[in-house]
Amino acid sequence: MSRAEFLSRANGWTGGQASLLRWLLGVGIAAGAWWGSTPWLGGLLGLVIALGAVGTRVYALVLTAILVALASWDAAPANGVPFGALRAVLTLPALALATAWVAAWPPAPFGSLAARGRPDPRGDWRLGVRFDVFWIVSALVMLSLGIGALRLAVTSDAPGAYLIASAALWIIAALLGPWRRTRPVAWSALAVLFVVTLCAGMPFVTFLPLAWFLAALFDPAWVRSVDGQLELFYDGECALCQGFTRFAIAEDREARLRFGPQSGESFREFVGERADELPDSIVVRTEAGAVLVRSLAVLRVADALGGYWRIFGWLARVVPRRIRDVAYDVVARARKRLRPPKSATGCPVVAPDLGARFLA
Repeated sequence: MSRAEFLSRANGWTGGQASLLRWLLGVGIAAGAWWGSTPWLGGLLGLVIALGAVGTRVYALVLTAILVALASWDAAPANGVPFGALRAVLTLPALALATAWVAAWPPAPFGSLAARGRPDPRGDWRLGVRFDVFWIVSALVMLSLGIGALRLAVTSDAPGAYLIASAALWIIAALLGPWRRTRPVAWSALAVLFVVTLCAGMPFVTFLPLAWFLAALFDPAWVRSVDGQLELFYDGECALCQGFTRFAIAEDREARLRFGPQSGESFREFVGERADELPDSIVVRTEAGAVLVRSLAVLRVADALGGYWRIFGWLARVVPRRIRDVAYDVVARARKRLRPPKSATGCPVVAPDLGARFLA
């Protein structure tokens, strides 16, 4: 794919990655509530959001409530950093920003309860131009923050380096964010500002919302999938394996994966007499003919999906392969206790147009 084609794509968001962001939001709410006066109520609310048990409009209301609490929090500077002034400038635009992102989500992304059991795991979930609109709204918020920080720097008798740098980074992100070609630079400026603010003593209640918005502004298309077709063979009698297959179908934007049950003819022709030598694992065959099992197979699928899934694959590779495989084997043994899938054919129930991607 050329650079022009890469930059011209709408964005790389998929339903599963949106659900991942929702899950992080729910966990963040539960974690933040643990330090508050109502840990059980906050934990329950976080669990409901993490599971996708309510619609996206409710998420927008929750984010609005969080940001109202954040903006009304004690405005006293912490460790010499003017977080109070930052929140004062953030208040109203941030409410619009939270609502603009979450309420813009199409309904029933993969991974939510509303999407459970549908024949096509992909659904009709596409963020499309809504992501551009979110960045434009975000740019207005960034410009407001930059101007506010700049005013503080001008009126202050001795403006600190943090205040000047934050004003510059907010304004840079605001000017470059609305345009797809310069958006990676804008996001990088925000990431630098986030790290600098974290090192300057960012409070926990400020860290969670800002980290979430930084993740929401990231375009998964910036982390491209690895080229090459893959064949993924799964245990057709395992509910967990079929669930993983549905996940791969839903998140495979480039259609790099083809699927087949390990009880099928294609798999028997492929492995031949080696069937007894393979571990209890999904099996991935690369375009070059390499055979991958256990954690290597999962990580190769993550590479093919791209986006946040490939990032998690990078992080997982920090763990030694032996430890990863032991963890995989533990899950593989436990999966036998799960309720078997309703399908009696060994293939997940999918939409008819996906049939061509399943091997005989």
